[in-house]
Amino acid sequence: MSKGVSDEGLVFETSEDVEVLPTFDALGLKEDLLRGVYAYGFERPSAVQQRAILPILKGRDVIVQSQSGTGKTCVFALGALQTVDTTSREPQALFLSPTRELAEQSQKVCLALGDYLNVQVHVCIGGKRVSDDIHTFEAGVQIVSGTPGRVFHMIQQRHFSSQRAVLSTDSLPVADLCRLHRHFGGDSSVRENRPMLQEAASGGTISALSVQMPALEELLPYLRRPDAEVFDLGFGSGVMAAMMLAAAPSATVLGVDMPDKVAVATRNMLSSSGDCPFTPFDKRRFEFLGGDAFQYLKKWKAEGKTFDVLYAGCSMDPSSDQLKLFLGQLKPGGAAVFNLGWPGSQGMYFVADGGKECRLLMRVNFMMAESALTPPNRQQVPFEPDRLSAWIRKNVFADAAVLSQHSDATRDVGVAAQRLASTMARVPSWHGTGTSETTASDIAQPGGFRRFFQRQLGLADESSRPLVEDMLRVQREEDTLDARLASPLLPFYAGYLKGGVSEPSQLSLMILKAFTGAAVLYLPRSFLNGGLLLGAGTLAAVCFLFTVAMRLLIDCAERVLAYKTMASASSQAQYMDQGLPKLFLPSYGDIGEAALGRVGRLLVEVSLAASQLGFCSTYFLFVSANLSEVLGTLAGCRHVMSQRSLCLLLAAVWAPLALVRRLKHFSALNLVADACILLGLAVILAAAAQHFADHPPSWSVPLARMDSYPLCLGTAAFAFEGIGLVLPMYEGTEPALRKQFKGTLTWIMVGMCCFFIVFAGAAYLSFGPTTRTVILFNLQMGGQKRLASQILFCLALVCTYPLVLHPVSRLLEDRLLPGPGQDGGTAVQVYRDLLRAGLVLLTMLVALFSASRLQSLVVLVGGLCCAPLALAFPPVFHHLLVGGQWQLDLALSVLGLLLAVVSSTEAVLHWSTNQEIPYYSCSGS
Repeated sequence: MSKGVSDEGLVFETSEDVEVLPTFDALGLKEDLLRGVYAYGFERPSAVQQRAILPILKGRDVIVQSQSGTGKTCVFALGALQTVDTTSREPQALFLSPTRELAEQSQKVCLALGDYLNVQVHVCIGGKRVSDDIHTFEAGVQIVSGTPGRVFHMIQQRHFSSQRAVLSTDSLPVADLCRLHRHFGGDSSVRENRPMLQEAASGGTISALSVQMPALEELLPYLRRPDAEVFDLGFGSGVMAAMMLAAAPSATVLGVDMPDKVAVATRNMLSSSGDCPFTPFDKRRFEFLGGDAFQYLKKWKAEGKTFDVLYAGCSMDPSSDQLKLFLGQLKPGGAAVFNLGWPGSQGMYFVADGGKECRLLMRVNFMMAESALTPPNRQQVPFEPDRLSAWIRKNVFADAAVLSQHSDATRDVGVAAQRLASTMARVPSWHGTGTSETTASDIAQPGGFRRFFQRQLGLADESSRPLVEDMLRVQREEDTLDARLASPLLPFYAGYLKGGVSEPSQLSLMILKAFTGAAVLYLPRSFLNGGLLLGAGTLAAVCFLFTVAMRLLIDCAERVLAYKTMASASSQAQYMDQGLPKLFLPSYGDIGEAALGRVGRLLVEVSLAASQLGFCSTYFLFVSANLSEVLGTLAGCRHVMSQRSLCLLLAAVWAPLALVRRLKHFSALNLVADACILLGLAVILAAAAQHFADHPPSWSVPLARMDSYPLCLGTAAFAFEGIGLVLPMYEGTEPALRKQFKGTLTWIMVGMCCFFIVFAGAAYLSFGPTTRTVILFNLQMGGQKRLASQILFCLALVCTYPLVLHPVSRLLEDRLLPGPGQDGGTAVQVYRDLLRAGLVLLTMLVALFSASRLQSLVVLVGGLCCAPLALAFPPVFHHLLVGGQWQLDLALSVLGLLLAVVSSTEAVLHWSTNQEIPYYSCSGS
């Protein structure tokens, strides 16, 4: 302290091993820092400085309590200045103060003491512009002094990496590691999170340095053991293997990944970079193998080969034995960092000391580890760190723990007793083990104070962030998903969304339900327009192309999810601090925007809105025409309502239903609609079969017709109206089941296509050249089957209309009006209700304009709206976001555009020449 300050009369209590150093020279400070100390006016350290500075320099967690004016600020200032790496512009030390004045004082002390160090110290407090703080962090700063409110705001917005500030960096050459990461094609920033693409043909991304640095720091003590052996599962470009070798000069790395990545990673390791001191690496220190990693793990287990350190660059499937096989090759005293979970719901964990230490480091989004040797099973690995620790000790290290406690004579008996005991219930001890309260002994453990500090800030509190079980369930409002999927038959919509579709049977039911609709009634007419053979082939081809395109769209959704979650600073902050957002998977519009910007989103949303409004307009025409005949028949043709009057009546019924926003109110309507459609189809098939038996076809069946073939194309595209529900269905599937989604979708599409062909072919063969746009009008006039099927389908579409209008209503509300909770209050809600009522009137007007042209309207909606959404857009987005198969993407997009142009052009050119729905029973026709 400066002259005149005395410590006489003060009583000090310290830990037993604290050394008292009477001079600043004895602390071993940097020469430039020592010059700053003396230039500041200090001559000798105060009593608290003599005792507290050295433990900080040794990397220990230190708690200091002393009276004001005894030099506590100098204690942590010198500790930070001695340990920071001035060549790195990343935050490495954080001072938190309760007031702005104290924060500013700490900054001034640091700047004065570090006057000869060229160190950047920033004061981050309220009362100043946030933009100034952001610019300072972007420019680079080593030490931050601030108040909790502003600092936490910067952490939440990811302008300030809290992990790099809380964790010490004295033992890692951060600047050199950044250059090394850049050499391997990475982002080279410990603050941002920007995964970069790998060079290998099999694809994948290079993990961001901000993800790898926390893992490297946790593993560092184990990596620096003499001749440490490391296993890297999924080495990718080789960057993490290189970082571990750079941080631990005596370690060796053995990695396994896809065969095509071996050459790329080896080339990166052996090539040199002028600004990176580590490259090239000695080829004797690493070995990369291609093949199934779990096959190698089983082989090494049989050989008794184990490792000091394990690292996984991909995510383990919690429903398989992957984690058990992986950790089974870890030495009981070693450490591992691995990722666990499914895409979009993964965590990075650190495990050491035979599973006794287990922590969640951060949320990540890595590629999944896949192996035929590790099929899913019924047991799922837990995600909470405490439960995961118990699972690891029981399933991986139980035998090792027993072996270490027994001699050769009793070892087998001990192992058997341990396995028997694990199946028996135990009574918890009375003194409160398992409590979440932090004790002094917890803080006294290595790294305990750091974890306690992080927990107080909410930076790493595992219990404050829900994991996989809760992420996909209760975090959604009821009206955020597609109303057409609401059904009491699907558990995903039971109560308040208590669970996702988790069984294969439920997944099949959900997909089957999405493609069950009244559009199948238009298909017999498409066979008349295209011919029997060409019509069936066209329907099969459209089904195949749509299925392939939807599989590509799912790949795009996964890619956008990965980039939006892990590449965006603000999204990553929300992901790290709050878990998944309400709408976890990106929407179709999000994918379009990611690929083509705002133009892509506009194209998708306009097509979606137009298609849904087109479907609703066809419902107006269908229901009004059939209902007119039903009412006339029941009234003995004495009172027949016009189609216009019925449209007005339907609008009066549908307008109030369009105002419903809660999904639970739609589930009953959806179930009634599905039941009516299935019963109606059964009635039509029975009637067609009877007509075919009574009137065998005496006409020549054309196999192909080209004059009206474009109408066949548009109707085939319209038939698969459920294709727009693929992304909502994929989102509604539990992560463990999503790997089966594409296969299930494909097989159900094949089954639906076969049914469509059989239904349309049978109806066309039964009624021949007289086949109408709606096959119901071919049934016997006034017959019970005709009347029953008309009533069933009218009821089905009356229930379906508000479900189909719901997504476009919500879309337009979000784009044109502020939310109900924003400025405007009740007035905004009125505007939103008026918008929905206006959409009902709009679809009614379109229906009245197309009253005698239902076939043209169906073809126009199928070609102009459905074809781009289902076939043209997905391959374009896939090429821009995923890539790797441009020939397929180009072919699909061209076919989609041709289908759209040809069919819609035919519908427009012949708008007035295609007669649609005649009235039979009461019109005398």
